[in-house]
Amino acid sequence: MNGCRAHRCSGGTKNTTLPELQTHDRSRGTDTKTQAPWPWVAAELYFAELYLRTTGTGVPWYRRKGRFPMALQSRLFRGDSKLEAAATSDPAHIVPGDRGAHVGKIQQALVKLDGATIEIDESYGLATATAVLTYKRKRNIINRAYQTLPDNIVGKMTIARLDQEIVVLEGVVSNPDIRPLLPPAKLAERRSLLEFNFAVFSPGRNGSAVRQAFGPQIPTFSPDTEIEIEVGAVGILQINGGIGETLFCDNGDIGRAFDPTAPDDLNNVLIEKNPEVVNVRGVAPGRTTIAITKSNAFGLPFGFVRLGLVVKPRSLRSLFNATLTANIIDKPSTGPFASFVFGEPQVPGMAVFSGMFDAKGTVNPDPSVNVSDFELGIMQALIRSEMRSVYVDAAGVPRKQLVITESQFPIRDSEKGVAPWAKASAVVDLAKAKTVTFQDRPRNVVPFHDRQKTVNLKSSSGDDLFITWLVARRKSTNDLIALHSLVWNVNWNATFNTTNETATLLGPPGAIISRTEGEGLFAPIPGGKTANEAIKIDFF
Repeated sequence: MNGCRAHRCSGGTKNTTLPELQTHDRSRGTDTKTQAPWPWVAAELYFAELYLRTTGTGVPWYRRKGRFPMALQSRLFRGDSKLEAAATSDPAHIVPGDRGAHVGKIQQALVKLDGATIEIDESYGLATATAVLTYKRKRNIINRAYQTLPDNIVGKMTIARLDQEIVVLEGVVSNPDIRPLLPPAKLAERRSLLEFNFAVFSPGRNGSAVRQAFGPQIPTFSPDTEIEIEVGAVGILQINGGIGETLFCDNGDIGRAFDPTAPDDLNNVLIEKNPEVVNVRGVAPGRTTIAITKSNAFGLPFGFVRLGLVVKPRSLRSLFNATLTANIIDKPSTGPFASFVFGEPQVPGMAVFSGMFDAKGTVNPDPSVNVSDFELGIMQALIRSEMRSVYVDAAGVPRKQLVITESQFPIRDSEKGVAPWAKASAVVDLAKAKTVTFQDRPRNVVPFHDRQKTVNLKSSSGDDLFITWLVARRKSTNDLIALHSLVWNVNWNATFNTTNETATLLGPPGAIISRTEGEGLFAPIPGGKTANEAIKIDFF
C-alpha cells in the first residue's frame, strides 16, 4: 500500500491515466477492467467526486481529458440522453433544425450564461443558431483539427463548456429572508420535527408544483424563530431577496399565505419585488411553518427558508372586533396668568397646554359575547413625564432649573373617583352603545420667577408619554380585557418673555407613536394613585 501511495503522489502533480492504472495493477495481479484498482482508491475517488459534484466545485481530475468517459455535471444537463450523447459522440452533435427538450435546455443555458435574447421554444432555429455562434466566438471554441472559425452547432467542446459554466452558476443559490413585521418574531421552543407538517414530506398537500419539484430529498429542520397569531388574524411579513421564489404555509389547514393586494387565500405567493410584503392568515389552531423556496439561477430547488407559525384559538379579546383611533387635533397653547403654588406666597406663572388628544373606540361584538355583562371604556396611564424649565439672572446666565415630574411610573392618569376609567364620560354600557370617545389636553404651569425674583423663566423642554387602552370590563367578575392600546406624547418645548409675559411654543404638538392590539407595553392599571396625586417638583 505504501508503494501505491508513492506512485499516486509522485511529483505532487502527476495525473495517472487509465492505461497506467491498468499496467500498474497487472503487476499486482489485478485488472481495473474487472474491479476497482484498490479498495482505498475506489473509496477516495467516490467520495471526492461526490463532494465536487454536490458542492459545484468542479469536475474531478480523472474525469478530464478523456481519461474516463465524462458524464455531464450540471443539474440542468445531466441525465438528458441526447445531451450526454452530444458530449461523447460526434454523430450526436446538436444542429440547427433539431427540436426537443434538450434544445430547450441549451436555450436556457445561453440565456443565463450569455444573456441571449431568444425564446425558449425547444426549436433550434435561426435565433438559437446565432446565439450558439455568438457564445462560441466569445470563448474561442474551435476544433483546430479541421476548423479555423467557430460554427453554430453544439458539439463535444461546446456542450462541455456550457456544462462547466452551468455548474458554477447552479452553485449560486438565492438566500431569501422572512422578516416578521406584525406580530414580531420570538424565539421558537425546541420541538421535534414530527410536530411540524413539512410540505416536502407530503408534497402534494396544497397543490403546489413548486413543492412537488423539491421532493423528499431536501432536508428540513425546525425553525429557530416563530410568530403567533389567532384564528382569523393576519400576520404581516416582509420578504427580502426573494424575487422569483414562492412563499407558502406548509400546512394550509392551519395557516395560509396570500398577497395583500389580491387577498385570495391561495397559499402560494410568487415574490415579484424586493422587498415584498406578504400576509399570512390563521385558519385553525395548530403549529406549522411558513416557507420560502431557495433556488439557483435556473430555478432549480436547493431547499427552504422557514419561519415557525403558531395559530391559537380566538381569544375573548378578538371576539369584540375592536378598533381604537386617535389624533392630536389642534395646536398647543398658553393660558392666562395662573397662580402657581410655589411655596408661599403664590408666584404668578403661565399655563402651557398641549394639543388635544382625541380618541374613539368602537367594537362589533361576536354574537357569542353577552353584551349585557360588559362595559366599554378608556383607561390611561402616564409612562414618562418631565418638564424642565431654565431660569436666568439679569445678565441672561442660567442659574436655576425647575423640574416637574411624577414620584412613580407608570401611574394611572384619570379623574379622581372614576377608577378604573380615565373620565366619567369615557365609559358606556355595551348593551346600549358600541362606541366610546375620550379627549385629553395635558397641561403644566410654570412660575415666571422665583419667590425672591432673582431669576426669570427663560425656556422649557421635555415631554409626557402616555399609554391609552380601549378596555372591556366584565361586570360580573370585574375582569378587564384590553382590546387595543396606543402610545402617544406631547412636548413642553417653549421659550418665554417674562417682560411682557408671553411664550413661544416650539416643535410639534405631539404624536401617536404606536398602535397595538391587546394591552401593549403593560396591562391597564385599575387603581392606586393618579398622576395628579403624585406630582413631584424640584427647584435647584
